[in-house]
Amino acid sequence: MEKKENFSLIPWLDFVPKQESLRRWEQFVLDHQNYDDTYQNCTGWQKDIRNRLINCTITEGDKFSLQTKLARIQVSYFSSVM
Repeated sequence: MEKKENFSLIPWLDFVPKQESLRRWEQFVLDHQNYDDTYQNCTGWQKDIRNRLINCTITEGDKFSLQTKLARIQVSYFSSVM
């Protein structure tokens, strides 16, 4: 008769009831999904701000057009922060 060794690649799983282990892994997945969603929102926000700022990088024009661009930057920044 062949002897089976009962071991786990993750030792602490041997001491945790299977339902508790499943619950932990499900929580790991939910935490990672939450992290991934937050990361995607952050990078989307950065891209949006970058695109808005690109439109305002041209410093040519009269005083009025430069003030308008500055106001646009300020509105974009404060609306995205709040």
